[in-house]
Amino acid sequence: MTELWIVRHGQTDWNVQGRYQGQADQPLNAVGLAQASAAAAKLQGRRFAAIYSSDLQRARVTAEVIAAALGMPVLVDRRLREVNQGEWE
Repeated sequence: MTELWIVRHGQTDWNVQGRYQGQADQPLNAVGLAQASAAAAKLQGRRFAAIYSSDLQRARVTAEVIAAALGMPVLVDRRLREVNQGEWE
């Protein structure tokens, strides 16, 4: 049986402001980086076959922090991006 774990990206300033991010490439803020580190600590010692991420930096950086703690690469795939939300972004 395949098991899928989904981890949401850490916080960005747009999350705090309640703004739609869609495909806008917003970076993690300090809280978001701390959240990524906390997720990495929680996942430490677990075994995964692969770590995938969208190419948007908020997701990619979150995945890279976790992957570094697990000694794994991140497989970046643009198709994993959040849906484009047009003018709402």
